[in-house]
Amino acid sequence: MSIHWLCMQAPSIYPEVRQGMPGECVLCDPESFFQSTHSTAHAPCDVLVVELSDAQACFDPYRLRNIFQSAQCPLTLVLLPGCCEPQMIAWLNAGADRCLPRESDTRVVQAMIRAMLHRRQGLVATYTEHGLLRYDSDTRTLFYKSERVPLTERETLVASLLFQHLGRYVRHDEIMQALCAVGRRGCAPALVSLYIHRINKKIRPFGVHIGFKRGYGYRLHADLSKQSIPTTVEWLGVFKDRKFKSINPKPPQPSPHHL
Repeated sequence: MSIHWLCMQAPSIYPEVRQGMPGECVLCDPESFFQSTHSTAHAPCDVLVVELSDAQACFDPYRLRNIFQSAQCPLTLVLLPGCCEPQMIAWLNAGADRCLPRESDTRVVQAMIRAMLHRRQGLVATYTEHGLLRYDSDTRTLFYKSERVPLTERETLVASLLFQHLGRYVRHDEIMQALCAVGRRGCAPALVSLYIHRINKKIRPFGVHIGFKRGYGYRLHADLSKQSIPTTVEWLGVFKDRKFKSINPKPPQPSPHHL
């Protein structure tokens, strides 16, 4: 899977988005890229991301018409400055697959690119979210937002088993068998508890921990008290001011003769 990023804006959001993206992500030079689009010799890719600036010349979607009309056309995501609906419509009409405001949250842009990569390859989503953490099975990497949670090879293996079996217990012998299949180091039964302890130290700050139940095994749990407050709750809070309360009608009181 390959991603080509065409940047016409400085500073670019490319460094933030690139972290945690599966596959190869290449930053392209706009001048040389547009010269190559006059022929079909430009390097192929799965997803092309076009990050536009405020310059008027950037609002010509037909500069990429050779890409859009190519038989091997990649899926194209255009990042527009601001939320300019006419320009967004123009890019979509010209052949772009997706458009987003450049100011979108990094996680939204990453999720859009991942979805386009999976669509390109005919795959379903390959990431699992639990609590504040996201596990990407393509890269076998654990993330908090766009930051990678550092795990060793064997810690990653144990965490992978647990994230792949959310909602059920993973037996001690299942983890032992998986650990023994990796590397040449010995696998004492006590190593399972050791790796579980190490993983817990790294994931507890994000409201997730691995619990153990005798006779069943290990299972991932999310601590709801440590989850972030939904933005809708914060948004509703703006109405809790004096002016709003003064115009907010009181609920009707029941009549004394009401039965």
